[in-house]
Formats: sequence, structure tokens, C-alpha cells
Amino acid sequence: MSFLKGFFETGEEKAFKNTKGIIRVARKANAVLADIINGDYDITKINKLEKEASSEYFKVSRSITTGAIAPNLIDDMIMIAGKEENIVDSVFKLARQLVRYRIRGSLANKYVREKLLEFNALSNTAIQLLETMHSSESISVMRLSRSRIKVIENQGDAVRDSLLDFAYRTKSNFKEFYHITDLAYIYDDVLDDCEDSSDIFLSIILSMIS
Repeated sequence: MSFLKGFFETGEEKAFKNTKGIIRVARKANAVLADIINGDYDITKINKLEKEASSEYFKVSRSITTGAIAPNLIDDMIMIAGKEENIVDSVFKLARQLVRYRIRGSLANKYVREKLLEFNALSNTAIQLLETMHSSESISVMRLSRSRIKVIENQGDAVRDSLLDFAYRTKSNFKEFYHITDLAYIYDDVLDDCEDSSDIFLSIILSMIS
């Protein structure tokens, strides 16, 4: 992010660099989740990534609270780090839910997994766009990435509603109903946090150059 060197102090540059590390972990975790959706129930990798995200968040928090950062940026920088760590947390929750409970009906199982893979693809694109925002030296690219994330979040709402409609219209036991609705809401949280992170990121950048 060299174009911002005239605006950022060392502490701010370091904090943004570490925040990018959280997003890299989120992309890896979402990729591992795709394997779990497809039937690989080993959560060892995603468990390690969840811990790695927590470690990255600690680094960011420490650099924010101990570094030379403008006071008006501290709250927003802590917030974006928290939002981006939440992405990994939600992906990890999804993995655990899929391992804990498995839908018995083959048709229902097939439908839910197809929808989760749709969610997974949308989340992968949104996370990659967040990475682009962290790496770009162009405000216009950042704005475009943010706009694309908003479109993706709206597409995710449609996938969420499809899963919820399916849960309510399909005869199932309480555990299965809760399982499907919970998966829908958690993956929706992933995209919501991507959108919130992009908003906060751009707000910080614009406040620095205005």
C-alpha cells in the first residue's frame, strides 16, 4: 500500500499488514470448508486456521494499541480486525455444524450441500475482493471491490432465503430444521462481515486522504 506512505505512520502500516494476514487465513479456511461440505469431515486443518486467525488478530490488536496510530482511527481499525476474524470464526462454526450433524435424507442432503457450495463460492469471491482492497494502490479499485462485495452479499441473501424456505416447507425433525436454518444464517454472517469489513476499510482510507 505504498501510495499511502504519505498518510500512514509506521504503526498504521503494520496494523493494516497484519489485518491482511487475517483475510489470507479466511480464504484458506473457506477453501477447506468446501472440502467438508463435499464430505471430508476432518476439521483438523480448519481448526488450525481458526487458531491462526486468533493469533493474527492478537498481533493486529497489539500493533493498534501500542503503535503510533492516529487516535481517530483506533476504534475503526480494531473493528475491522474483529470483523475479519469473525469471518474465520463463522467458517469454523459451519465446519463444526456439518461434522456434528448429518442430514439423513439423500435428496435433502444433496440440496443443502449444493446451496452451501453456492454460498462457499460467493464467500470465496468476497474474501478475495477484500484481499484486493488490502493490496491495491488505487482508490477506484477499492471502491469497485467494495461495490462488488455488496452485490455478492445480496446474492447470498437469495441463497440464504432458499435454504430457509426449504427448511420450513420440508417435513423434518427439529434437529434437521435447526441445522439447516443455522447453516443458512451462519454463512450469511460470513458475507455480512465481508461487506462490513469493506465498508470500514474504505472509510479508513478515505478519512486518511481527505
